[in-house]
Amino acid sequence: MAVKITQEEMATLGRLIRFHRKKARLSAGQLAMIAGIGKTSIYELEQGKSGCRLETLLAISEALNVSILLDSPLMGEFEGSDATP
Repeated sequence: MAVKITQEEMATLGRLIRFHRKKARLSAGQLAMIAGIGKTSIYELEQGKSGCRLETLLAISEALNVSILLDSPLMGEFEGSDATP
């Protein structure tokens, strides 16, 4: 399943990743090594480029101790349902 994220949202995500990386006093290369990904992925994400894989984003967020929250107006209904595939 694909999820469309706007260019503005990608730019915000990139700024958020850069902010947390700098607060952790990590270079892009160091973060990439910790997350087990290529440093180009860090640079591209921080620049707001689209095409980031979910696995990459999850690895970065775990390395920075940042949570990713999925939310919608239907979450209460989903959590109370038998939402098995």
